[in-house]
Amino acid sequence: MQTEDVYEERIARFLELAEAAQSASERAADIVLKVTYARLAGQWVELAQMAARALHMAHEASAEAPANENCKKNRDPRMH
Repeated sequence: MQTEDVYEERIARFLELAEAAQSASERAADIVLKVTYARLAGQWVELAQMAARALHMAHEASAEAPANENCKKNRDPRMH
């Protein structure tokens, strides 16, 4: 399984967990539980966003890799 697939699966799972925590927050009778589950939902969403950013950065890095290789090949070793 490729790294991209792993991140996409994690993002989906984090969002599922956020949805479940939000639902639990709505069902909770106690205000402390409501707030706790709501915060937990927010943290799951934050983790999903972090995974999405990591995936985006990996895409950018892989797109830049061939360009960087071309620059290294074309650069004069005498230049500093």
